[in-house]
Amino acid sequence: MSQVDAQCSASNWRATPLANNPTPNDLFQPVTFTYYANAVLHATWPAFVGLGAFVLLLLAFTLWRLISACARCSHRRKLKQFFPPIAIPSTTSLKTRKQKAQSVKGKTTSALRWILSLFFLGVVAGCIYGMVKINTELVDDGLDTVGEVQGYAQGVLDSLSDIISAGNAIDTALFSTQNIVDVNINVTDVTTQLECLRPWLQFLPDPIPIQSAVESALSMLDTLAPLLETVSQSLSTLASQNPSAPSGEWVGTLPTLLESQLLLEDLLTQINNFSAAANSLDPSTEIPGTMLAARDALDALLNSPSFGSKMGTMSSTVTALEATQEAVINADEAMSDALTLVQDVLDGPAASLYITLDALTETYSQARPCMLALQARTQEINQTVMLLPEWLEDNVAMLQDTQTRLDGILQVESVDQDGSGLTTAQRLDQALTEAEQQVATAQDVATQLSDARQQITGNGDFAVLVSSLEALGTTMAASETPLNDLLNAMTAYLAGSPAPYSFLAGQVITSGTAAGTTATTLQQWLASAEPVFLQAQTMLTQLQTNDFTATIAELSTELEMLPTGQELLVPINEYAAQFASLPQPATSLIDEATSQASAIVGDISAAIVDARSVLGDAIAEAESTSETLSGVAVDDIDQYVAQYEPDARYYDSIRQAALYSFFAVAILLNLILVVGAIMLWPAALKLAVLLSLVLFTVGFSLVVVATAGLKVGTDGCANLEAQVLQRLEDPQAFIIARYYFYNEGSTDPKSILLDVFGLDVDAAVQQVVAAREDLQSSLSTYSLQGALSSAVTTAMDSSYEVVDAISTTLAKLSYENINDVYVGIKQYPCCTGLDFIGGIWTALIISGSFNFTQCIVAMILIGLFDKLQLPRCCMWYSGKAGEAALLKFNGGGGETINSGELEAGRATNTVAAPVPVVMTKAAPPPPKQSRVFRFFRGSRSSSTGGVATRPSGSISIIADATAVATQQTSAASIHETRRRSSGPPPPSAPQWSA
Repeated sequence: MSQVDAQCSASNWRATPLANNPTPNDLFQPVTFTYYANAVLHATWPAFVGLGAFVLLLLAFTLWRLISACARCSHRRKLKQFFPPIAIPSTTSLKTRKQKAQSVKGKTTSALRWILSLFFLGVVAGCIYGMVKINTELVDDGLDTVGEVQGYAQGVLDSLSDIISAGNAIDTALFSTQNIVDVNINVTDVTTQLECLRPWLQFLPDPIPIQSAVESALSMLDTLAPLLETVSQSLSTLASQNPSAPSGEWVGTLPTLLESQLLLEDLLTQINNFSAAANSLDPSTEIPGTMLAARDALDALLNSPSFGSKMGTMSSTVTALEATQEAVINADEAMSDALTLVQDVLDGPAASLYITLDALTETYSQARPCMLALQARTQEINQTVMLLPEWLEDNVAMLQDTQTRLDGILQVESVDQDGSGLTTAQRLDQALTEAEQQVATAQDVATQLSDARQQITGNGDFAVLVSSLEALGTTMAASETPLNDLLNAMTAYLAGSPAPYSFLAGQVITSGTAAGTTATTLQQWLASAEPVFLQAQTMLTQLQTNDFTATIAELSTELEMLPTGQELLVPINEYAAQFASLPQPATSLIDEATSQASAIVGDISAAIVDARSVLGDAIAEAESTSETLSGVAVDDIDQYVAQYEPDARYYDSIRQAALYSFFAVAILLNLILVVGAIMLWPAALKLAVLLSLVLFTVGFSLVVVATAGLKVGTDGCANLEAQVLQRLEDPQAFIIARYYFYNEGSTDPKSILLDVFGLDVDAAVQQVVAAREDLQSSLSTYSLQGALSSAVTTAMDSSYEVVDAISTTLAKLSYENINDVYVGIKQYPCCTGLDFIGGIWTALIISGSFNFTQCIVAMILIGLFDKLQLPRCCMWYSGKAGEAALLKFNGGGGETINSGELEAGRATNTVAAPVPVVMTKAAPPPPKQSRVFRFFRGSRSSSTGGVATRPSGSISIIADATAVATQQTSAASIHETRRRSSGPPPPSAPQWSA
């Protein structure tokens, strides 16, 4: 069993001989007629038998129904011609007709209906199986298979791309190496920079004067910072803008004081309102409206806002007064000291330090560019080419340390895009100028603080003001409980409490008098505190308008720009230690460096030229192969997919719709057939049998085609490899196909490449390895650094990547990998495609077989209905009353049959005497007594006394009027006699329905 067969073995149709007996390869000749006449025809003859059975059954059923219809039509014409409408002759005895009618409800019919129902389940099962096997993803599976092929081809392309990329990386790295060697090792440039440095080494500055100036300035600045911090904190305590609150909101002791003033004034108003309302009461005269006004005033005093909130306002006012006094005193004292110290710093050490640094900067600026250029050159050589000799490296490091120390003292802060900036001396001069400007602004802050301190702390009654407010708050807090009790009593009284009015009014008046006293005290306090509130408002306005806090912060910032100990003192001390250890100019070091650089350039350049020449041809060959494979396996396939995918999906949708419709219609027709059998509806049976036979005749035509397709597909899949090898005329192609089909003829892909294409992979790999080893040998004596080391390392690593990529490509060309891809491709037609056809083939055989048997059983049942000689084609049968009605309708020779008597088994025959026959119009029918037949077209048969008649208006053959009247009278007498002896017959509901 092949790999493809193993993957497809789960399909049901593969258990059939059609799938398990493929034609041998020597007999499989798909291009000859003999193969189809023998192997294919032999496999498809059972399908032809099934198709023939359906065709014969369809023809037989069609002819049967046509002959039956013609016979019925002819029989009715004869009856209409020779017999009157009141007495249709019957050639069959009553017993025989009754047996025929009862046979429709017999055990045989029930068994036939059960059989039809069971076979219907078989048809449904087969159709459902077919719907499941339609495979709605057939096109997607094909595209997935194409994608797998492209994926494998892309993998090979990626491997070739890796070879090309690695080869290009080697070439780029070698080119970069050559460029670095040519440009970065520049002996002339190094010598020039050393000569430029010589004047600077002779005029390095003495660090001692700088140390003295910095230490003096730092001592004074350390004292100034805490004073400015105290001023800033005190101003923030007085008033500051809340950053987390909405814009414009200020917090601090000053806003609190001003807010407390408003709240205390509101409190005074509420106390006065209650006092006035309480004093308006008359204990001797009960006036509820006056009591209500007093109660409302007291309620507002206690609850609008709450009394506790009012007490909190008084407490916060006391706290704000005390905090304001403390903040103003602290800010005024700290501000005075800070301004004095700032002026001392600006006029003394800072100015002296500026003079010293400015002179040092002028001297250093002339030598610094040469030192930076030499430093950059030596660093570039160390980082991009190689490490300098150790003795040269030490001297270069010493020069670098000296330059670093001077930069720490005279550092330049870049402020422009072109790299220019300010030296330390320039920054110091700028900071001094701006600090003097901020000092002038800070004088306004000092003046405002001095005025506020004099207004607040200079007032001798300030302590009394605070203590009196505290006492007033204590008094009011003690009255909260009595006032709440009084409010409750007033509320109860107004709600109907039987409390004495005079007593309650007296309590209210007493409380109102006390409230008036409190109001007087509070009013006096507010008047005493008015100057403080006015000063608070003035100072708050100044702080909000001039932003004194920001002024102090800017002054601190400007002073912080002055050199600090970390910025100047530390690098000056380090420079002093470095100053004495500097060597004299070492021009001889440049000669040694120039000699080594020349040797390095010569050795590296020779190795690079050899390596690049080896890789050129290999890269070109790989690029050519990659372009060819990309065009065939990727671009062309993409073009075909884009061109044919829409059509494939369109026709696939038609395939799905047709198959789903076929199986759905098959289920529907067989359902109608079963329903017709259960309801004893011959019209439904006939129609369902006819249409289902037509449908499955078409279905078995598909079975014939599918059988042939499965046979050819099975044989083709089983013999595909052998057929391909038989038809390959190119020996090289035969070698490749035999290897990838059967893993024969070659041991690995390298042998195929050598035998077929003459490409020696091992020799190519050896050339790459040899070039890498030569480059390593040339550079092993040098300590490569930076860009040069990176470029050489990249070249080495890429050479390994070339070898690895070649191995990866060979692995992807191995039998195992390509055979897996081949099996995946073969699986789509041989597994997915054949399994789809096989599934539909199986479903058609199953459902068609059950339908064939079902149609035969249905035809048997139709034959039973034919024996009843139904009056219309579209009737259904049910019940014993229906049997009686049938016999009554088909009765002839003057018989009169009562349905009740038929059920009781007492029906008799009364045959009228022959009478002359003439042509005349039939009389109108008598009033209708019962209806047992219903027709699709609306015609009806009426019965009068058990004798069948024709509808009014029809031309009938009737007997002589006298004989007819005599016969009707006789029939009526018989009917009346039977009715009286047996009682009224049970009502008979209509049982034949259209």
